[in-house]
Amino acid sequence: MLEVMVQMLQVLIWPLLALFALLYLGKTLKNYLIDLGRDKNVSEVSAEAGTTGLKLTVKRQVEAATMLMHANEMSKSAQSQTDQQILSVV
Repeated sequence: MLEVMVQMLQVLIWPLLALFALLYLGKTLKNYLIDLGRDKNVSEVSAEAGTTGLKLTVKRQVEAATMLMHANEMSKSAQSQTDQQILSVV
């Protein structure tokens, strides 16, 4: 009898935790997902559920743009340093 109860708890624990999270955090999660849908910078949203849990991935175009701007600034900085060195030699 005890083994059957333990097996029932093991089967029901994850759905009960998910239900609790949806009831407790439902409004917050809904608002977050709506905001993601409205965000123009979000290029991809994916969710995966497995034995290890739930994984939510959000890709934003801002990250790529920021890295490109940073690389461009570094390139300009390196070019200006080279120009200054050439002027100091002449």
